[in-house]
Amino acid sequence: MGVFTVTDEYTSPISPARLFKALIVDSHNLIPKLMPQAVKSIEIFEGDGGAGSIRQINVVEGNQVKCSKNRVDALDLENFSYKYSLIEGDVLMDKLEKISYDVKFEPTADGGSKNTMTSTYYTKGNIVLTEEEIKEGKEKSLAMYKVVENYLMQNPEEYASLEFSSLIKNMFIRMLFASSSCKCVGLLLLLVRHGYIYMVVG
Repeated sequence: MGVFTVTDEYTSPISPARLFKALIVDSHNLIPKLMPQAVKSIEIFEGDGGAGSIRQINVVEGNQVKCSKNRVDALDLENFSYKYSLIEGDVLMDKLEKISYDVKFEPTADGGSKNTMTSTYYTKGNIVLTEEEIKEGKEKSLAMYKVVENYLMQNPEEYASLEFSSLIKNMFIRMLFASSSCKCVGLLLLLVRHGYIYMVVG
């Protein structure tokens, strides 16, 4: 099995918090809404949305790729970082075992963000991916990124702190019923730190 890594960096006028909320935490709701011609639905197949969860992306009929499954490896709500792996789907073809992604959103001095995505490809046997194949995957990811970025620029009230608190509240409730008490306490402390706790108990 071969392993190689590619890192891409983008800058945006949108803050890390808003991009993270839209692109990562609420992507299963937002992406099908913004890209109905490509994405039919995104389902949380297993888990509560946090580490270990499996998400299935269902693509609109007529596309070359029908569906794919991602495993959430890490979700850091405080530092706006996300790790996940593409573990199943037509996009892997017969060449890849999986693709792992490490995504980070960092603030910039102008109020925007610097966003880094490190992609690690795990190929089968001695297979080597071509630059064109890698470029195609990057362009699809960038296209989705730009669609969400444009939406946030046109709708500055979307995914601001108060609106987003309901998403955090729902995640807390899912963890409460599906996960250990330690995990819930950790999220509860995060809610207090960021001023969302009144929305959870209110």
